[in-house]
Amino acid sequence: MEDLPSELVFDIFSRLPVKTLLQLRCVSKAWCGMVDDPCVAYMHVSRATERPSLLLLTRPAHVSKSNTTNLYPAIGNGGTMMASKDAIAQLSISHRYSLEDSFNGLLCFAPQPHSSSDGGLAFLLNPVRGDIITLPRTTTPSPVDYGHMYALGFDPSTKEYKVVHVFYQGFDPDNQAFSLGAEVYSLGTQLWRKVSSGPPQPLCGRPVHAFGALHWKVNTVLASEELDDLIITFDIGKEQFSTTPGPGFGLKNYELVDLVELNGCLSVVDVSFNTHIEVWVLKDFVSKQWIRQNTITINAPDGKSNNGHLKAVGLWGHGEILLASSNDSFFSYDPKTNGLRYVHVSGLAPDTSISHVCSHKASLVSLDAFGTKRDAQWLIRGRENAAASTQMLQRGSGSHNIQE
Repeated sequence: MEDLPSELVFDIFSRLPVKTLLQLRCVSKAWCGMVDDPCVAYMHVSRATERPSLLLLTRPAHVSKSNTTNLYPAIGNGGTMMASKDAIAQLSISHRYSLEDSFNGLLCFAPQPHSSSDGGLAFLLNPVRGDIITLPRTTTPSPVDYGHMYALGFDPSTKEYKVVHVFYQGFDPDNQAFSLGAEVYSLGTQLWRKVSSGPPQPLCGRPVHAFGALHWKVNTVLASEELDDLIITFDIGKEQFSTTPGPGFGLKNYELVDLVELNGCLSVVDVSFNTHIEVWVLKDFVSKQWIRQNTITINAPDGKSNNGHLKAVGLWGHGEILLASSNDSFFSYDPKTNGLRYVHVSGLAPDTSISHVCSHKASLVSLDAFGTKRDAQWLIRGRENAAASTQMLQRGSGSHNIQE
């Protein structure tokens, strides 16, 4: 191996699964250095070597019993979602922090309002590697403690990972409008850069990654004007906000419309109907033309009640759409048969509550490599569980994994 050109070694490594590469790090210092090289991580993500799976964020049903949040990888097997026996990471954050974004194997957590006793710092986590770093304190003050939103992105032109922070700057009582600001942090720079112009309207929900940009739905309750289903878009490379027109049916109640990514396309899932769910897909980002791709009948499948508000998670298995209910229930829609079925979750303790489920790819990205101060005050258990949990994902790589 030492006689091979580094370019060839990087090419070979970039085609191997993360589980194998993490094992190769233990062979020698030289191999550890090659696996940890940012070029390998970039090539690995670009080639989409790793198949995505699900990541379940759980906490005890009775929050007072523990202040920990566990992260469990999960794979699918028919109508069952099977969680790993071991948590891939355990964080001492409880309900004081929330997951803001999941992208390329990295998770971004931020403090919820009125949790300044923890320092008020957002942090990033790569659960597979056990890397955790706190982000620098933001440089632009906000008059309120709420409304802060964070998102992750990657600029392929500069090969930079970026964090976007959106916040409220103030309120104009004359125009009854909120003023929003934004700043960007490039990993490794230690500096926040203010964006020249913030979002034109208040944002809502977690960001969706599609077409090389971030997308949010508009918070229609706080919007300053009547809107026709506008979506707020942030170009990662240009660091500019813009608006993207929606399918044209109006945003209605923003809580009844979800933005998701399906097969790389920005999609809208409308759950405002009593009898069905509509899925609209933006096939061409340049022409901004939407098509209604699916209509999902929401009669209770298999005799199971589907009470609770439904949220679209993403594609599941061979083109099925995974839906999550507010009561920790999951349903899978198969567009080929127009059938909806209940998905059983197994492997979790009976007193466990699922706080969030998201798509996740095991990633080689080393947060330590960016030279940012490492702070493990929240990480109770991580690196020692990575190999076992990642191996579990590899065994299930041929099953029903979620797709990005």
